[in-house]
Amino acid sequence: MTQINCIKNQQEYPQHSIPKSVVLHLLPGILITFLFIVLIPFMLSLGLLSNTAFLVAGLLILVIFEGGLILYQGKRRKGGFKLQGVIFYRKPLSLNQYFLFVTSMLVTGLLVSLILGSLISLQARGILFFWLPEWFVLTFSLEHPKAVLLINGSLSLIVNGVLGPLIEETYFRGYLLPRLSRLEKKGVFLNAILFAIYHFWTPWRVIELTLLTLVLGLIVWWKKNIFLGMLPHILGNVTSEILKIAAILIL
Repeated sequence: MTQINCIKNQQEYPQHSIPKSVVLHLLPGILITFLFIVLIPFMLSLGLLSNTAFLVAGLLILVIFEGGLILYQGKRRKGGFKLQGVIFYRKPLSLNQYFLFVTSMLVTGLLVSLILGSLISLQARGILFFWLPEWFVLTFSLEHPKAVLLINGSLSLIVNGVLGPLIEETYFRGYLLPRLSRLEKKGVFLNAILFAIYHFWTPWRVIELTLLTLVLGLIVWWKKNIFLGMLPHILGNVTSEILKIAAILIL
């Protein structure tokens, strides 16, 4: 039965080898982290935050590498910038299903972040990654000038809140995950752990991000719908960024 499923998946979705998939999962994260470090002196010289350097680096790599690769594949396959045959898992669902799954994933994501974020991620940062410089640890602080915080907050709302989740879910769940479909649930787990490692700028969150992405990825894989990944990812991030901006405005 497994061999039959493997043949069916190869016919339905193009497949990537494990080494190729690992490279395509991790390379954009390496590029973001490298560019983030390179941009920091320039951003600090302008009186901006190290977070701003990260946001600019993330925006450039998300658009140029992840988005660019998808568009390139569409052009090569169809002769134009089309997503058909490149991005999969776009099966239609009812509004009731969207509401049920998105709400469930938002609640689950909040609980995982609150519990694992405090019990594991923060502890790991203090114990295993204490040696990282202060500018590398992207923490939210109200100690900086209000104008600087608003610039960073507005950019973060755009990049972390909307563009990041939109491009990441298209790339990781719409492009890469279907190309591991021959592995079935093992492919979902591989996608989740590689997505967590891809966040090289927050290595202390690997366990937390793996679990968050695994829950999201299983739903996307089960229902064959990447919008079930995009919507909670965007809504969760946008809510977080709006709360930060609100905190800045009431200073």
